[in-house]
Amino acid sequence: PLVNVPMINYTLTWLESAGVEEVFVFCCAHAKQVINYLEKSEWFSQPNFTVTTIESQNSVSAGDALRVIYERNVIQGDFVLISGDTVSNMSLTQALLERKERKKRDSNAVMTMVIKRSKTNPAIRQSRLGTDEIFMAIDP
Repeated sequence: PLVNVPMINYTLTWLESAGVEEVFVFCCAHAKQVINYLEKSEWFSQPNFTVTTIESQNSVSAGDALRVIYERNVIQGDFVLISGDTVSNMSLTQALLERKERKKRDSNAVMTMVIKRSKTNPAIRQSRLGTDEIFMAIDP
């Protein structure tokens, strides 16, 4: 399969428009294709917007990726974690402001999640999430 160039471009464009200045693209499957595309794209030469690739063939989940990022000491402060195929026009400004305020009030607030309900589509649901139901517990 080929790298989905429009999705990568869409995600990076959205992040840039949201004011993100530094992006780490964590590459697992088809890592060489993703890295080759990004190195040849305009994303590596944007002013005020840095794209860095991280490759790990053994990571299969967001948790695995976070462990690799932690072990390599790549990120030093707060960050936004999204899937590379995220399609959104959501403004990150309000979520980031709320995150900063929450962190000021409680230094133990280590994570802020933004969860939005989307229209149901059986084909997308099965391919994106598999057949398992999601169970989420939130502790304020």
